[in-house]
Parts: sequence; C-alpha cells; structure tokens
Amino acid sequence: RTAVTCAWPTAKQSPCSTGWKCNSGASVLGWKRPLLASQTCSAANASAAPITAVPYTCSGCAARAASALRAGRPAPDSIADARQALSAARALPPRDKYNAGAEDYRLLLDGIHARSLAAAGRTKEADAPMAARAKTLANRHEEQPTHGVVLDLAAAAHQRAEFARASGDPTLAVRHVEAGLVHSAAYNEITGSPVNPVQLRLTLLYAELHLFGGVPRGAFAQDLAAVVRSAYKALCDRPSPQRAAERFVLGLYLTMLGATP
Repeated sequence: RTAVTCAWPTAKQSPCSTGWKCNSGASVLGWKRPLLASQTCSAANASAAPITAVPYTCSGCAARAASALRAGRPAPDSIADARQALSAARALPPRDKYNAGAEDYRLLLDGIHARSLAAAGRTKEADAPMAARAKTLANRHEEQPTHGVVLDLAAAAHQRAEFARASGDPTLAVRHVEAGLVHSAAYNEITGSPVNPVQLRLTLLYAELHLFGGVPRGAFAQDLAAVVRSAYKALCDRPSPQRAAERFVLGLYLTMLGATP
C-alpha cells in the first residue's frame, strides 16, 4: 500500500462524516474518491472541484444527513449543502448502470429532506419534497419503465399518506394510499409477486384510517375488506415467520371490519 496523507485523521472528523477527504484519490475508508484534500461540503467547493468530485461532495452531505436521521435528529443544513453542491455543478457524468446522475441525487435528497422535516414534526412541509420525489419517479417511469421505479412510487405514496395522517388529514391520506395500492398492484403484476412489503404497509394504513382515523367506508374508492383480505390471504398461502406479526394484525383488522378472513 502507498502511504497517503489525509486532511482529517479519521472519517468522523471529516465535515461530511464520510472519510472522502484524502489526497491522491484515496480515503481513510479505502475507497478511491477524486476529491481535493481541502474540499468541504459547500457549493463553492463543488463548483471549483473537478466534475467527478461533485457527486461525492453531494453524497457526503447526504450521508451526513442520513446519519443524523438515524440518530433521531433532523438535518436541514446537510441537505441544503448537498442541494447547493448540485446547483453549483457545471455538469455531471451521464447516469448509467454504474454511475448515479444528478437526478438520482435529487431523488435521494428529496427523500431525506422529507424524512428530516417529518422527524422535526413538520409533516405538512414534509409532503412537498416527497411530492417532488414522486413526480421525478413518475417522469422516469414514463421514459423507461422498470419494476423498481413502480415500487418506489408506491413507497412515496405511502410516505405521503403517513404525512397526511400525522398532519390531521385522514381523507387525504386515503387518497395517497389508494394511489400507492395502484402502483403496488402494478409491481406485483410485473414481477409475479403475490404481495410486497410496501403493499402490506399500505394495506395496514388503509384499514387504520377507517378503524382508528374515523374515515367512513363510503369515502374509500376500493373495497376496504377486499384489500385487507387479499393481503392476508397472500401471507397465509406463503407463511413466513418474518411476516407473522403483519399476518396477525391483518386477520385482526378483518375481524374488526366485520369480514371473514
């Protein structure tokens, strides 16, 4: 190994908490990153650094934001730094199977931004970045449909439903859940899956909005009992210890809805 001099002794002391701050294209984590030794997470450094360095400046700030969220802390400064780094970039390498493009980083940041606002109790504000993420995903799906994007759309709808419920608007939450169920069903059709994890979260929330949220069954576009029964049956047909809790709760909700399993 070639000795490398780093700007920070450890990754934890790096402004981005990633370790991507060493010269000679190396890092204390052992990954090659073409960043300048003096570079920090800022728009100024992003514009001055080589184009190949910009993604790592952005992802470093995103990593710091994600780390704060895992610790239960909102991270608005890290998100703002990352957005500035993207805005300041003159260009980025095109997105391909090996490299993320600017759109990928915006999707990542929109998701982290939404979760950060929700963690701070600002659930109404959290809907805007999640809506932006959903719009970008929808555009991507129109250009190049993939099953992964369909499931991401379902997950974004679930997040927006949770934000609406937390903001005191269960009727809006129902609309988001129903949009997510459509995407989830499309994913199952494409992949041949009987059920998927996002579908289970959507189904549980769908039932809870009626049982505990006060939304009348007449406000539901889909047959609530049929949606819950379908997910419950899929779990019963393929029992798994990992899904035992969800299977139990779905069966309980069916009983509370006055429906037979």
